[in-house]
Amino acid sequence: MSKIEIEPISFDDPKQKASVQYTTKISLVKDGKKVYPDEVTGFMWHEYSQFASAKYFAPEKRDFIKVPINENEKTSQDFMKTVEKYDKALKEQMDSVFGKFAKLYTQIPSVKEPKEDDELEMENDDGKPKKPKSKSIKLRLNTGWRYYYDETPLDKDNTNAVRKAVTDFLGKGGDKKDIENIIVELTFNENGKTTKKKLKMSEIDGRKEIITKVYHRKVENLAPDAKKVQDCTDNDELEKYYGEPKLVDVKTPEDLDKYYRYNCYVRFLYGPSKVWAAKTKDDNGKRKTSLQFVCHQIDIINVKTNVNTQTNVKSIYSGYGFGSRSQAQIKKSGDDDEPDEKATKIGKSDKTDNKKVTKQAIKADDSDSESEDEKSEDEKSESDESESESESESESESEDEPEPPKKGKGKAVVEEKSKASKTPVKRK
Repeated sequence: MSKIEIEPISFDDPKQKASVQYTTKISLVKDGKKVYPDEVTGFMWHEYSQFASAKYFAPEKRDFIKVPINENEKTSQDFMKTVEKYDKALKEQMDSVFGKFAKLYTQIPSVKEPKEDDELEMENDDGKPKKPKSKSIKLRLNTGWRYYYDETPLDKDNTNAVRKAVTDFLGKGGDKKDIENIIVELTFNENGKTTKKKLKMSEIDGRKEIITKVYHRKVENLAPDAKKVQDCTDNDELEKYYGEPKLVDVKTPEDLDKYYRYNCYVRFLYGPSKVWAAKTKDDNGKRKTSLQFVCHQIDIINVKTNVNTQTNVKSIYSGYGFGSRSQAQIKKSGDDDEPDEKATKIGKSDKTDNKKVTKQAIKADDSDSESEDEKSEDEKSESDESESESESESESESEDEPEPPKKGKGKAVVEEKSKASKTPVKRK
């Protein structure tokens, strides 16, 4: 049986004093050895993408997934219980982690309660009650710096040279504003010849890119005897019905948007990357502390369905619909829907039918926009919450490596190096 162990914060460490917040590591102890604590969720159904929306967040702020906890979904509940297990470990180890400063800190739960609506916000504009909000857990995306020269990524040796130059400069008391003037000597292989170039940091483009690995499968035609995603017992069974997961190229938030969309099954390989503790009090006079969870891999399954729902009423009736079925089929369809009505109405005025179709299409549009509005409101709420969190937590700020000047479009997201395996399978 494994035990969660959190290292004490070294308040006198010069590196800790220079950081914007205190941090410490969290490990699992198995058979007397410390190992990285990675966890894997089961597949969860997401009606909409839970990735930070471009509507409310700038690219550099789109660095997290707000995973909703469905009270009727076992995999969601299991995910929440695992996260709460780590929260409980921090609560029990507060004295050993913070020492004499333990009483100064208030722990913030990793499982967020939904924000309560004001009485005036309980209904939509048309008077209909809103869908109930759910608890949620924030997973930070794994990101890292990649450096480019003339739109070509630097190799490992040159990347290390850049990082060392910046770190040494700041370590000697240099100002971040002057980083662009640092001179770095890089080595290039051109036409079989090794050449060295001295470049200013202003000539090197530093981009913060997504490192989290994303696996994707899109199922166009699902076999009639296929098991549900949640009912598949292992990866072999998943691949039998839903195909092999393909590692897709995701470096920017826009890249992730292509694959993590609406109506999909998704699971995460994740882990607690650190415990953070604020150095200053918030507006309520509290010093906050909590855990940061980072997502190392995402497995996404998109299944194309042929079910006729209200959302595709328009497409069903957009073309010429007469003559495509026999009278026997029309009668059978009518008998199934309304035993004594449909078949006798075939010969009536087309105007009546057109009115019904129009009403159905309008109803579908209203239903879609209503759901989208509710999703947007949640995202706006998340945007407001994130703005306030950033001041006290500074969760996504990496202290190991300073941000270089941006030459091009610096695209986005978190820190921590990925330590996950090639395929999204839980480690033993």
